[in-house]
Amino acid sequence: MAAISALRLTSLTALYCLFLPFVRGDACGDPPGIVHGKVQIKSNANNVTAYYTCDQGFVNVGTEELICLSSGKWKKAKINCVPACHPPPVPPNAVIKGFRFSKPSLKYAQGNMVFYSCKPGYRRLAGRVFIECLGRRWTKVTFTCVASKKCRNPEVPTNGEKLGSDFSVGKRVRYLCDNGFDLHGAAVIECLTNRTWNERVPFCKVVDCGSLPDPVHGKKTKETRTTFGGKAVFICKRKRYSMIGSKSRVCQANGEWSGKTVVCKAPCSDPGIPSGGRRIGNNFRHGKKVRFRCHESLKIQGPRRMICYDGTWSDRIPKCLPPSQIIQSAVCGVKVALNEWLVVLQVSMECGPGRLACIDLRKRLEKSSFSVVQL
Repeated sequence: MAAISALRLTSLTALYCLFLPFVRGDACGDPPGIVHGKVQIKSNANNVTAYYTCDQGFVNVGTEELICLSSGKWKKAKINCVPACHPPPVPPNAVIKGFRFSKPSLKYAQGNMVFYSCKPGYRRLAGRVFIECLGRRWTKVTFTCVASKKCRNPEVPTNGEKLGSDFSVGKRVRYLCDNGFDLHGAAVIECLTNRTWNERVPFCKVVDCGSLPDPVHGKKTKETRTTFGGKAVFICKRKRYSMIGSKSRVCQANGEWSGKTVVCKAPCSDPGIPSGGRRIGNNFRHGKKVRFRCHESLKIQGPRRMICYDGTWSDRIPKCLPPSQIIQSAVCGVKVALNEWLVVLQVSMECGPGRLACIDLRKRLEKSSFSVVQL
């Protein structure tokens, strides 16, 4: 029975060890050697690792450590100690711009390159912009910087442009803004002897036309924005009212709204038809005309036409009378001058020898705030 227990324990131990990683220090043998360097082996309960370091004056361009695999072989890797260059020299008034083919470090391997650029206020005079590590030494530094006689390249403002590419001392740069934008700041800047600009770079701000008010008897149905390119649309709120001006207006580059101010003019009431006559025209809106005619046996006494102006007719309706009742000595006529918006500029009267019949017409015109001129 004891023999069976010992056999079972030995089998379990062998099975347990089969699944453990290989931990024997001599399983992989000696690690690969390295020229101009040293190797040190360290082991623990789980693995064996070989660490590599380079001699003074050399830098490792490969792997710094190797692991002993469970297969009994060292992990494949490149290990190489090559001659190292000390930190690169920096020419006067220059800085190291960056690295190529390597990351920044205290030592530089053969083939590594560094690039130079000049400090602000200086410019490149001559020489190559890079040097290369040849192993223990750098290629000759020929890069030189001298004090610049130019200002820094000034910025281009958003929605604008810069005119001028010579930034030497005494030279000027001009600025313009795109259509619909105003320039804020100096339109011209000059490079001073201390290699700075005399003014800050200006900026371009979009033109703002301001908000348009609602017209009397009308309203603004749309206003996308008040800045350049914005649009405003108007309507008259009451029926049969006439819109004078621009129904749609756009904010222009000069800061003004396009078109003309909207005015909503009222219609006139039905003037009626003279007894014994007829009226030609049924449109009583602002600026519209109506004409009158009498039957053949009658003659007209009064105006032959009337014009509607913002709810008021230019005259009273005429009469159709027998010829015997027409007063020839009191002939009164009215002339109405309108501008392009159909706004009355002047109402003039022409009276015959008898002026009594014109007095009533004059009073009515004056009450209507018309300009009355006696001819």
